[in-house]
Amino acid sequence: MGSFNFPFRAILKGAPMKILKHAALGSIILFIILSCNPNSGDDDDTSPNDDDTIIDDDSESEGTTSTTTTSTTTTTWPPDDDIGDDTIDDDTTDDDTADDDAGAWSIEVVAPTGEDAVGSSIAVDGSNDPHIAFIAAGTQTIRVEYATKSAGSWNVATIGGLTCWGCAPSIALDENGFAHIVYNFFLSSNDVLIYSTNKSGPWVSIPITSEWGIGDQSLAIDDNGKAHVAAYVSDYYHPYDPQIKYLTDKSGIWTQEIVGYGSFETAYSSIALDASGYPHIAYCSHIAILYGPLFHATNASGSWQTDPVNGSLPGGADNSIAIDANDHVSIAYIGGAGTLIFATNASGSWGKTTVDIGAYAYSSLAIDSDGFAHISYYDSSAMDLKYATNKSGQWAIAVVDSEGDIGQGCAIAVDTLGHPHISYVDSTNRQLKYAVWQ
Repeated sequence: MGSFNFPFRAILKGAPMKILKHAALGSIILFIILSCNPNSGDDDDTSPNDDDTIIDDDSESEGTTSTTTTSTTTTTWPPDDDIGDDTIDDDTTDDDTADDDAGAWSIEVVAPTGEDAVGSSIAVDGSNDPHIAFIAAGTQTIRVEYATKSAGSWNVATIGGLTCWGCAPSIALDENGFAHIVYNFFLSSNDVLIYSTNKSGPWVSIPITSEWGIGDQSLAIDDNGKAHVAAYVSDYYHPYDPQIKYLTDKSGIWTQEIVGYGSFETAYSSIALDASGYPHIAYCSHIAILYGPLFHATNASGSWQTDPVNGSLPGGADNSIAIDANDHVSIAYIGGAGTLIFATNASGSWGKTTVDIGAYAYSSLAIDSDGFAHISYYDSSAMDLKYATNKSGQWAIAVVDSEGDIGQGCAIAVDTLGHPHISYVDSTNRQLKYAVWQ
C-alpha cells in the first residue's frame, strides 16, 4: 500500500506495527493459486455515476480447521460508572443498571495460539451460537481466521492471508446461518478486497476488486443471501483523496458505486441494511489529527443521498451503524475528544447523546429486537473492555473484562434473547477472547 495510511488502524490505536505489508511473498503466491481468479482485473473507472462490473463468482479455496477446547470464567455485571450528561443534543442519560436481567458475563479464550490477534467481527445465528472472524498474526504470516463454537469447543479455520495488520475482517450470516466474510488482502503493489463464504460447504474466496489502497471494509447480507459491502479505496495518484465505495453482488455479478469522497486521509466506514434491503453507510473524513464530520448515506430513494450526522463537528472514528425493525438508523462512534457518542434519527432528525466520557476506541453497535442499543468499546486509558446499553430506558455502562490490556478490536452482536456477545483481543496474552451475557 506504499505510504497510504488509513488502513493501519492498529497504529492509530497505539498497537505495535509488527508485520510489514510485503512480507511472506510465498504465502501470497500460494493464496492466489488457491483462491483468486487469475482473470480478475483492476477497476480503474472512478466516475461517481457509473456502476462497474468487477468479477464473477468462480474461484474457491478451502480453509484449514483446528479445534480448541477452552475454559470459561464467569464475572458478575455491576455497572461501574455514572452517565448522566448529554453534551451534544437532545437526549439525556441517567445512571441505571447495565441490564435488567439477572445473569453474569461468561468469558472464554477462543484462540490461545500465542500469536497476536488483531481485530475481530462477530455475528450470532438463530441458535444463538457465535461466529467470529479475526486476524491472527504470527512471525511470518497474517491470516484471516473463522471461529465457531460447537459442543463446548471452539473450531477455528484459516480462511486466507496475507491481510492487513490493522484492518479487521467483517462477518455476517445469511438466513440459513452460513458465514460471509470480507477482508483486505495484500497483492504486490495493490490491495485486493476478498469475499469468502461457506454457503456451498467448503470456503469459497472471490477477489471483488483491486485498488492501490483499501481499508475499513464492512459487510451486510440481505434476505436473499446477497452481499453488500462498504469500503474506503484510494488510487496511487490520489492517496489522500480516497473514495467510499459500495459493492454488491445482488444482480448476480459484483458491481460497485462511489458513494462519497474523503479529504486528506479518510478512515472508518460501516454498513447496514433496512427492511427493504437498501444499504445505509456511515463514514467520516480525517483532517489532520481530527476525524469528522460523520456522514450517513443511503440509496433508498433510488440514488445516493448523504446527510451529515454531527454537522461540522469533529468525530466519527470507529463508527458502527445499525438499523432497528422500524428502519430507524443509529450510529455509535468516537467523538473528537475520544468520547463515546450514540446518534439516532428515530425522531426524524439526528439526535446525539454522549454515552461515556474518556479516551475510547473500537466502538461497535448492535440493536436488539426491541430497538435497544448495545455498544462494546475499548477504554484506551484503563485498557479495559467496556459495554453500554440503554435497555433499561436509560444509558448504563460496565467493565466487562479488565485483566491486562484487554478489549482492542472488539465487536458486538445480540442474540434472539437480546443478550450481548462480544469478541475482543487480549493484547497482554496475545489471544482472542469472547464474552456473553447469560
